[in-house]
Parts: sequence; C-alpha cells; structure tokens
Amino acid sequence: MPVASGLFEISILKKMAHDISAELHDHISPSLTAAKLLLDYCLQDINQHSVELKKVSEILNDLIIEVRNLSHSIEKKADRDFELKDTLSSLVENFKTGCGLRIVLKYDMRLELLLKNNQKVHLIRIVQEQLQNISKHAAASKILITLQAGNGQAVLMTRDNGKGFDPEHHRDGLGIANMLQRVNELGGHIHINSRNGEGTYIKIHLPIDENQ
Repeated sequence: MPVASGLFEISILKKMAHDISAELHDHISPSLTAAKLLLDYCLQDINQHSVELKKVSEILNDLIIEVRNLSHSIEKKADRDFELKDTLSSLVENFKTGCGLRIVLKYDMRLELLLKNNQKVHLIRIVQEQLQNISKHAAASKILITLQAGNGQAVLMTRDNGKGFDPEHHRDGLGIANMLQRVNELGGHIHINSRNGEGTYIKIHLPIDENQ
C-alpha cells in the first residue's frame, strides 16, 4: 500500500482506539466495578438484599445502553473523522518530490463534513490514479487539482499541460477503467476532455447531501 494512501487508515484506527479506551476507562469500567462490588455484597445474603440487587440490575441496564450508544458513536466517527485535505496534500507532496511536477491543490473545506468516509477513500484513490497516469504517460510539468462542493455535488477537476491522448482509444485502459469503476460505485459521472498535444482535463461529479 502506498504510504500516503495508508496514512488516513492508520489515523482512523488510532482515533477509534483512543475513543474506545477513554470511554471504557471513564464510564463503563467504573460502573462495572461498582456493580460487581454490590453484587458480591448481596450474595452474602440474597434474601436480605432485594433492593441492592435491583440496583445492580439498573446499573447493568444503564451499561447496556451506554455500550450501545458508544458503538453508534464510534461508527459515526469512523464514517467522518479523517481529513481528506491532509491526505490529499500529503499525496500531492509525495508526487511533487518524486516526479518533479508542479502541482496546485485547491480544496473546499466544506467537503470535510459533507463527504462520507467511503467517498473520501474513493476520491483519494482517484486522485492517486490520475497522478500516476500523468507522471507515467503525459509528459506534463503542471497539474491543477480542484475539489469543490455545490448544487448537491462534490466536483473533482484535474487539468494537466501534458501531451494529451484520445479518450475513446484509451477508455478501456487500466487507469481510466479504475476511475470509471470508482465513480460508478459512488453514483457519479466523469467527463474526460483531451486531445493529442493539448493536455487533459478530467471532471468528476459525485452526489452529496449538503443538508446533513
């Protein structure tokens, strides 16, 4: 796995582990300890401690609810909590350093909240695929990557000043095929404008919910 594309996955796992650890330490563990101590005390004489046993039942019921809420919270955070811009910036810097390309990244920060985790993952893979294709085949020196939100869509635009190609002739090539598959999985569409000697412009539209 490329280093840049794996950074966000590690970040998510670390954050999830931290959240789980903090919640277990601060809330669930003390409650379980209290319930156990109270239960041990009641077991010394069950008939005399019906009130205490009822309290144990209430504590355990509260814990069940808390664990359920924790599960939902972690699931929600895992779906949202990593910054796409940071990962894209790292990816861009790696290509700039490794390939000597001049790359400009313009990013709409609203997308951090509007995009779900799986959408971010696909966008990173798409940009990575585009940069690899450009560095290998386009003989370009400049790349402009723009990612913006509007009208219920996330729009990714990539433009290079390379030698261009015939999109119809190369449409079944591995790089373009991979991008098409990812865009289709997200319910979006892609437009490729390129001619020999005139560079390439790729525009991808993905549906998002701007009211969330």
